[in-house]
Order: sequence, then C-alpha cells, then structure tokens
Amino acid sequence: MSDKHLYFGYGSNMDRADWVQWCSDHDADPSGLIEIGPAWLPDYTLQFHYFSTSRKAGAADVVPSARGSVVPGLLFEVDDQTLNSIDDKEGLPYAYERRNVTVVDGNGRLRQAMTYTVQQHRCSEDYEQPHASYVELIQRNLIRNNLPIEHLILAIDNMHDKTFLNGVFVYGTLRQGESRSSIMDEASEGLMEPASVRGTLYDHGAYPGLRAEGERNVVGEFYRCKDITDTLKRLDEIEGFSSYDDHEGLYHRAVLKVKTKEGERWAWTYITNLSTSGENIIESGDWKNR
Repeated sequence: MSDKHLYFGYGSNMDRADWVQWCSDHDADPSGLIEIGPAWLPDYTLQFHYFSTSRKAGAADVVPSARGSVVPGLLFEVDDQTLNSIDDKEGLPYAYERRNVTVVDGNGRLRQAMTYTVQQHRCSEDYEQPHASYVELIQRNLIRNNLPIEHLILAIDNMHDKTFLNGVFVYGTLRQGESRSSIMDEASEGLMEPASVRGTLYDHGAYPGLRAEGERNVVGEFYRCKDITDTLKRLDEIEGFSSYDDHEGLYHRAVLKVKTKEGERWAWTYITNLSTSGENIIESGDWKNR
C-alpha cells in the first residue's frame, strides 16, 4: 500500500486544470492529488526570485521570514506515485527541493506537511517578473477558497518583506477590562471591534482556551496592530508559544476568519494545546459571561 503524505501547495499546483494538463503531457495519473482545503504557512513570505525556463517568466517561491508573515495556500493528500510526479513537475532536484514545514489548517490545527522551495543556487538576486496568466492562476484559486490575495499583490510589487495580516483576535484576559487589556491598547492602531469566531471556548481556570471546532460563537475583540511583528512577539511570550517546531507550549498561533459588524476579516489568534473536555466548556462562548 502506498504511503500517504500531506503537501502544501501555494502556486500552480493549487489549480486542478494546470495539474491535469501537466499530467496529460507527461503520461502521469492526476487522481492522486486530493485537495483537503485551505491552509496557512506561517513565518514565510511569497517571493518571485526564480526564473522558470518552462514558463519563461518568474515563478513563486516561499521563504522563511519575519514573525507575522504568512502564505495562504491549499493542503493536499498525495500518495508516493503522485509525490514523484510533483517532484518531476517542480524540477526536483535542479530547480526546487522538498521542505518539511508546519502549516495551520482551516480549523486552526497544526499539521506537518511538505512543500517545495527554490534551490538556493537557482534564486536570482533580482526580482523575476511572473507572467500575467500565472498570477491569475494563483489568484483565481485563492479567491476560490475564500483566501486573501494581499500577499500575492505584495510579491508581484516586490514588497515581500511587508507583512499584510496585521489583525489579532483576542477572547480572554487580553480583552478590554481584563487583566492584560493594556497590551492590546498599546498595540492597536485604531478602535477595537467586537468580534466572534466559530469554535468552542474552554475554561482553564485563570484564563480560557479556544479550539476552532464546533458550531458555537466565541466572543472576543478584533484589533489592527501598528507593528504586528512586535505585537506577536509579545503575545507569543504571554501565550507560551515559542515556535511552530515546538508542540509543548500552552497555545499555538493560528489564522482564523473573524466576524465583525464591518464584515469578515482574517486574524491571528491563539489555540489552546491544553487538555479539554465537555465539563469545562464555556457554554456562552464569552469569557466575561462564564
């Protein structure tokens, strides 16, 4: 039986038609690339610094970057045969190489996956302009999955070092009137917006914990931050989160869709790693009304 693997795609492999066409041209079976859903690659940024000879233009790459950077994409399940086909499509080992990464899935869970990054010696010192059709392909699939495109726009403008996701959702002691509210007051560049997410809130005693599972509304607050890198550094320390390679922390940082009166927004938030049960669910979904 062929082993199954998780694969994070951020470029052309998000597009089913492009994948099927490549498989047709190379006598490969496309059925083994099974889409699971949206996912996020945190602390990475999208760049166009590789000239693809097959596309005759720039092609996408993901590169480790500052805290608060993130690349949205799609998570797939693949078997060994399909993985070999993706290797061929990505020009392994001459153009891209496989890299093991931690991604955050649509339910805020950490998943171990593999993705492809450009070989260091194939990276240009200068920006490589992608073809308009390639950009449209990536953008179309992000929009199809209700994912943002701001990171793509920044990469096209060669501004990949600028973070685009500067919102934070808080639901416990960081809320107004709570013991750590001053932290968000200092970090915010505007007014707080009442907000909520889908999930389940748990009582850990002195503080709550969120899991993005279940159909309850978890009540909280949304803040846009002046310096998201500095804000997340401070919040990571408070929430006991050191890195995506360390699974022993109290919480881990994820990206969730947040509802406000002004509409839906994407925001950073923290998911509990502590044990939970039905006995410590906060039924109201509101830490202030527990």
